[in-house]
Amino acid sequence: MWGGQVRIISTHNGDENAFNELINEVRAGKKPFSLHRITLDDALEQGLYKRICEVLKRDWSPEGQDAWKQELIDFYGECADEELHVIPSRGSGVYLPRVLVESCMDTDIPVLRWSCTREFTFQPDLIRQAEANDWCEENLLPLLKKLDPKRLHYFGEDFGRTGDLTVIMPRAELPGLVYPAPFVVELRNVPFKQQEQVLFYIVDRLPRFMAGAMDARGNGQYLAEVAAQKYGQKISQVMISTEWYREVMPKYKAAFEDRTIRLPRDADILDDHRAVKMEKGVARVPESFKGKGKDGGKRHGDAAIAGAMSEFAIRSEPYQKPEYEKVEGRKMQGAGAY
Repeated sequence: MWGGQVRIISTHNGDENAFNELINEVRAGKKPFSLHRITLDDALEQGLYKRICEVLKRDWSPEGQDAWKQELIDFYGECADEELHVIPSRGSGVYLPRVLVESCMDTDIPVLRWSCTREFTFQPDLIRQAEANDWCEENLLPLLKKLDPKRLHYFGEDFGRTGDLTVIMPRAELPGLVYPAPFVVELRNVPFKQQEQVLFYIVDRLPRFMAGAMDARGNGQYLAEVAAQKYGQKISQVMISTEWYREVMPKYKAAFEDRTIRLPRDADILDDHRAVKMEKGVARVPESFKGKGKDGGKRHGDAAIAGAMSEFAIRSEPYQKPEYEKVEGRKMQGAGAY
């Protein structure tokens, strides 16, 4: 009440411990606290062992530091990850339980799937462009026309080409800060240029488009780059990493817990979200995970990553909001900006 600070300093005691739950609430934005994560490697880089040597009147050397570090790791044994590397133990279960995800699914949200043959990839440009445009006009345009022009819109994308899927998940902001997906698009074995064509078709027609986040790893870097060239700073080109998972997944889980997300009631999308596991204290889709859709095609938690990307876009909003603009002698907020 009178000011001052409260500091909670601890190692973990399992991923279900109250301390770790508090950390996840901070990462999800539910607690207005500042989180500081310091591993043994961080401390060594900042001079911990050098200071120990100085106090104990020892000579410092890289070899001595490495030996000292190994002694600590050997001493803690199986607890080393938790005690020295800030990785809570016993983390191996499903991160997003079925009942939690299903509680945020609606039967009236469609999933639009387009799969291409290998032969289609080598058709002339005009043929591929025409077929992609026909697919968009038939499947996407009716849904895009239904979007409320007064609502803000975002999207997340996870990239795939010959193996995994590309999933594009738009999200609309409704009253009460609820962000349903009006539809979800899944592209399997679709050529790069036609993925670009479909993505641009969607984003060009999202009313009051505010921000998007895209998987920029590997071949996904091409699609993320051309989107950033077209839409500027509204696009986040995300190099997915352990740190990205660590910061974003608690926020994504909070969206389900708070019922601020709505997804299609679809078995493949449910399975994608149940593929997210705790790995060394971080919720992520394991690299070794090999899923299979109801159509027999490969999946790698693609819809879950696209959903997390959309949550990242909603929360980060890497854009400049419109300034006041004078119209006919009166000031109107954001007039003509969307």
